[in-house]
Amino acid sequence: MSVLVRTGALILAAAAPGLALAESYAEPRQVTAILGLWAVMSVLSTTLMSWRSASPAALLGGVPLALAGVAVLAVLYPGPQETVFAGTLDAVAHSGARILTASVPTPVAVDTLALPALATWLAGAAATLAARENRPLLAAACVLPPLLGAAALNGGVVSPGYVPAAAYAAAVVLLLAATAHAHSASPGSASDTPTATVSDRVSGNVAARWWRAARTSARSCSVAALTATAAVIVGYLGPFALYGSGVHPAEIRTTMDPPDEEEAVLNPLGYLSAWSEEPEQPLFTVTSTGPPSELRWVALSEFTGVMWAPDSGYQVAGNVLPEPEVTLPSPRAHTAEVSVLDLPGGWLPVPGTPLRLDGVPIGYDPESGTVRAESGNASGLDYTVTGAVPQWDPEELRAADAPEDEEFDRYRALPPDGPAAIAEIAAAVADEGSGYERANRLAAYLRETYTLDPHAPGGHGYANLDELLVPPGEPAGAGTTEQFASAFALLARQADLPSRVVVGFASGGSEDDDTGSQERTVHTGDAVAWGEVYLEETGWVPFDVTPGSETSDSGATAAEASEENGDGDAGSESEDMPLPQDEDESKPWSTWTSGTIVDWETLGDGAGRLGVTLLGVAVALLVTIPVARYGVRQHRLHHRDPDRRVVGAWRELQDGLRLAGRAPRPAETVTEILARADVLAPTAPPVGQWTLGPLVNQLAFGPDSGIHRVTSSAAGRAAAEARSYTRTLLAGQSRIRRLLWWLDPRPLIWLRR
Repeated sequence: MSVLVRTGALILAAAAPGLALAESYAEPRQVTAILGLWAVMSVLSTTLMSWRSASPAALLGGVPLALAGVAVLAVLYPGPQETVFAGTLDAVAHSGARILTASVPTPVAVDTLALPALATWLAGAAATLAARENRPLLAAACVLPPLLGAAALNGGVVSPGYVPAAAYAAAVVLLLAATAHAHSASPGSASDTPTATVSDRVSGNVAARWWRAARTSARSCSVAALTATAAVIVGYLGPFALYGSGVHPAEIRTTMDPPDEEEAVLNPLGYLSAWSEEPEQPLFTVTSTGPPSELRWVALSEFTGVMWAPDSGYQVAGNVLPEPEVTLPSPRAHTAEVSVLDLPGGWLPVPGTPLRLDGVPIGYDPESGTVRAESGNASGLDYTVTGAVPQWDPEELRAADAPEDEEFDRYRALPPDGPAAIAEIAAAVADEGSGYERANRLAAYLRETYTLDPHAPGGHGYANLDELLVPPGEPAGAGTTEQFASAFALLARQADLPSRVVVGFASGGSEDDDTGSQERTVHTGDAVAWGEVYLEETGWVPFDVTPGSETSDSGATAAEASEENGDGDAGSESEDMPLPQDEDESKPWSTWTSGTIVDWETLGDGAGRLGVTLLGVAVALLVTIPVARYGVRQHRLHHRDPDRRVVGAWRELQDGLRLAGRAPRPAETVTEILARADVLAPTAPPVGQWTLGPLVNQLAFGPDSGIHRVTSSAAGRAAAEARSYTRTLLAGQSRIRRLLWWLDPRPLIWLRR
């Protein structure tokens, strides 16, 4: 087969890992195009360098080009470092760790692209050098490690990679078939001689030789197909096949701990008491369409006995945030533009479960749903966020129970030596019923038994709750919103319910503008805390626990619409969260951007990315063909072996005649071809007086006089004559033919003719 087929197969094989890995990125088509371009440049540059250098030198010579490519990525997709030089070094050093600690979908930045790009370059370069040594299986094996790496990295987060697996299998088949054809057309055979007349003399039977070559190619293609299929099934499709069964591949990202960045404010819950003393201080402004929605700020899961602490498992995230692990009930999109005036720490208020956030580099904790500014300081930031606000149906929640899985044990953990009233209240109020019913009664008990006193001393640890909580039936006192949220979460844990505390902001006042959007300023007095309990097939359900509040006006998103007497009967729905009409519960999870619903199943669609890849390959070929043609020409006319240089010059002349529409006829001799070439493009001196013709005849018919039958100076003159003639021939062609001359791929197919 031709060099063009082999080059295309190498490009397709080198692009397969990128096609598989791109599915875990926020912009899969963009990443596919980027890594596909790296595969093209790797194969082409290594091919060109290998013609003039040994394999080790060609491999090392590509290192500066690869680093330059990373620098280009640092310009187009900057990471945490500000300068290009620092960004390039940082990406090369830390790309692997950034990918493993980033949330899925992975943001597109130089520090998440450098490792896949360099792996693509190395695999493509190594495969190219192996293929040039006629070792196609070794070339295929060079691409397999990054392909398996992509499968392992995406094992638990994306759909099966059948498209890249098929691309890899096809590439291996083409590669082995091309190598088989090259063997059948090796130097010394009939196809390597200058003309058909000379071929007849050397071979004696051209038809028989080509028939044997065809049979060899057919057998090699069969072996190639079987080998590629076995390699893909065993090494690549195996892990992905688990998606179709009850067993799923392990998520390698879960074994990595995200870097813990010390948060300047460790206890956001403690701010509520101080803010209640000065409730009119502005914190941020929100502009949104539709009814105002509560905003979540921080979720706190760890209780030490003294305070609640927020989760710290933040992962670098892009604009599109990971898909929620639990299907939210009747989610409704809510988009808001937030301008932070003065907020402590780096946490960013978001509506419901955040789906997309633009304008600020962020870190994201998938378990708590908390978003934090990458800089660690939220004050002065402006961003647009879209979140999914669930619509809770008390009738459906009534039977929901708490999970018993060990992974929720940390949400049930209670430090020792807690107030005795916690156990007494939990036993008396939450002794029976489903998980939802028990949590609902605990929330109602706190709201109806105690009173809210914003001016009460702050604090939410065991010591503070020991003074607040009393056994059932005894006179109860007053406390702050932070104390009731803490008390609810601890009572729920005592009742064996996974729970946590959330700090957020109530709807607040609003002013409508002419476009129907609502702008409101959130003040310190709008801050509120509530408790959440995890229920099976429902996720984290919020409960309003503040005494004196009404669910429809609550700062927290009240799930239960709790009844006045706390007996578990369902109340009315929240007025600011109407249920969508004709909701199809079977539809896949969707994300929302600017009111448009986009199914997650369509994001990163394999067939779509394959189309983009094929388009990119087509565009790349328009660049590849002239580059490859130029490389072949240079290789022919500057070969170190004088004999090979003469043969290369003769082939350049023949290719020029074919491109001009005057292909040599099989029965023509060297002299006849040169005479017709002289008529087609007259030159001075005439073609018939060149040194090229006698040298070609000498190689074909003269005696073997040693290692080189042609002197280096004579070979140089022949190469110069061929170069001069083809330049003159091109100048005499029509405008269309001149335009398409270097885009014509046929000379690459004629390499072995």
